[in-house]
Amino acid sequence: MNSAQRVGLRSFFPLAVLTLLAAPLAAQEAADGPANYRLAARFAPYKIQDLIYSTSVSPQWIEGSESFWYEWETSDGSFHYIVDPTAGTKRQIFDNDRIAAELTRITRDPWDGQHLPIRAIKFIDANTL
Repeated sequence: MNSAQRVGLRSFFPLAVLTLLAAPLAAQEAADGPANYRLAARFAPYKIQDLIYSTSVSPQWIEGSESFWYEWETSDGSFHYIVDPTAGTKRQIFDNDRIAAELTRITRDPWDGQHLPIRAIKFIDANTL
């Protein structure tokens, strides 16, 4: 390769790199209309939390047993399940509607099964909540 070819390549490479880097920028400017920030804000993390319910299980092991319980949240409310892995069973710990009816009867304030004020669950032993 002679010196004229080397000089040509030296000036070609920066021009080629500049062209390759500028092409995506030109494509972004050609997008249809301005950015839609109002639409993007609908999917912000602090708003998505209201749309997403339980996506994983955090087991709470019951001392003195092989069982655990967990809370599962859906659009129908929060449900608490007890699981016995040795027996291969899963069942609801309590009936939300029945608890809501009892709370309504005791407090004389209307409650529904979707909005129970359950903050914590503690097992005294494997069979007693």
